[in-house]
Amino acid sequence: IHLDTPTTIPSYVCSLCDLDTEETSNHLIWDSPFSLGCWGSITMERARGISIYDEVSNIKEAFPKGLEMEIIILGAWNIWLQRNDYIFHRQSPMISNWRRRLKKDLMLLQHRIKDRYRGILQDWINTFLI
Repeated sequence: IHLDTPTTIPSYVCSLCDLDTEETSNHLIWDSPFSLGCWGSITMERARGISIYDEVSNIKEAFPKGLEMEIIILGAWNIWLQRNDYIFHRQSPMISNWRRRLKKDLMLLQHRIKDRYRGILQDWINTFLI
């Protein structure tokens, strides 16, 4: 970079909301209106602005025992993918797309989990991601 060349400072504002909020991992995955809509479509009402530890602890109760972290990680991953699709491909983030991708990833997960969890996961998918 030459000192006389103008540069642009990247924006740190959340790309998934209109709140003019800094895009932190906590905001993006848990507190943005988009992520609240995603999680709200498969869980109970959640509190905003609490620590990530408390978020995970609270939300784990809504998911089948033994599969909580898999659902949380894949849910967070798919929020990230929706963000990237918006930034790099100008595809608007949609909760229905998030749910479709999450379902696809969880269906693939069934091939890697213990037999005793397969039916539980399939029942959860059929209940919450139809």
